[in-house]
Amino acid sequence: MELKRKGKGKKQKEYEEFESLCQRLEKKNYLKEDRTFSLKDTNSLDMLLSLPLIVLVVTGYFWRWGKEAIPLWESDFKLVIFLLVVSIPVHELLHGLAWANYAKKKMKSISFGFNLIELMPYCHCCEALEVKAYKLGVLAPAVVLGGGYFLLALLVPNTEFLLLSAFNIFMATADLLIFWKAHGIHKGLLIDHPEQPGFVVFTKK
Repeated sequence: MELKRKGKGKKQKEYEEFESLCQRLEKKNYLKEDRTFSLKDTNSLDMLLSLPLIVLVVTGYFWRWGKEAIPLWESDFKLVIFLLVVSIPVHELLHGLAWANYAKKKMKSISFGFNLIELMPYCHCCEALEVKAYKLGVLAPAVVLGGGYFLLALLVPNTEFLLLSAFNIFMATADLLIFWKAHGIHKGLLIDHPEQPGFVVFTKK
C-alpha cells in the first residue's frame, strides 16, 4: 500500500467521501482513533518488519532442497524483474479484490489509481469494514504473492520463485506495518485512509 497524498479530482473526491463517512459514524456515537503513519517518520526497526519472514523463506527453501537447490547467481534475473514489475499492479488488485469481497457495494467501493509523486499504483477502499475484513485485505498480497511463490519454490527447486517470494514480502512492508497497528483491534469498524498509509478505527462509546 503506497503513500497516498491529497490532490485534485479523484483524490479530492476520495478524501471528501472519507471525511463524510467519518462524520456520519461520529454522529452515531462512534469514537474515532487515528492509526495512520508516515513512511518518512517510520524508524528503521519498523521497516525491517518483513526481514524475519524473508529469512524464514530463504532458510526454508535451502533446507527443503539442500544440494539440489540451484545457486542464486544462476537465476534468470530478466524473468524475475519482469514478473516483479507485473506483481506491482497485481499487489494492489489483490487488496481490492479482498476488500470488495466484504464491502457492501463490492468493487464499486474500491478505487485504483497511480501516485505520481511515489510513481506507484495504489488501492483504496471507501467503505467502513469489519476488523477481520480489513486485516485480510491488508495481508492479501503478502500471503498470495509472497506465500504463493514460496510454496512453488518448495515444490520446485527454482530460485526465481524464491527471489519473487522474498521481493513480494519486502514490497508488503507497509502492509505489515498497517497490520501490526491493527493486530490488537478486535471490535469496531476500520476505514482505509485515502492519503496516508493506515486507517482510522471507530468503536462504539
